[in-house]
Parts: sequence; structure tokens; C-alpha cells
Amino acid sequence: TMVLTSALIAWQEMCPHKLDMLHGCFRKFCHLLTDMDEWGQVVVIDAFSRYCRMYFAEPAGFRDGSAERIDRERRVRRTI
Repeated sequence: TMVLTSALIAWQEMCPHKLDMLHGCFRKFCHLLTDMDEWGQVVVIDAFSRYCRMYFAEPAGFRDGSAERIDRERRVRRTI
């Protein structure tokens, strides 16, 4: 995983806007994330956050405040 971390750092320096290169190895990097050192994890998470913003679809109802509605519906009510 040290080699992978070094390769990702080099990739991020040379072509940070070519996020389409991560398509084939996205899941593999996710599985290897726990084996990387701390600085390698920072590099991967930074690249993944940019990748997800570009290629993942926005959830339906995201702008309608659905998260707040779901929180209200699933809130645990405690009685004393």
C-alpha cells in the first residue's frame, strides 16, 4: 500500500483533473484504504471526495430537506 500511496500522490500532482482514471479501481482503493498509512488515507479521501462530487448522482429529494424529515421520523422518543 506504500506504493499505492506514492502512485496516488504522483497522480494527484500530475493530473488531478483526470478523475475518470479512478473508475476501474475505485472499489479496490476503498478496500485498501484501511491498510494505508494516515497520509495516504488523506490523499485517497481527498481524491474520492472530488470523484464522488463529479460522478455520483445527487439523491432524490436532497434539496427538499428530506434528511431533516427522516431524522424527525426516526427519532427515538424516550420517556422517563
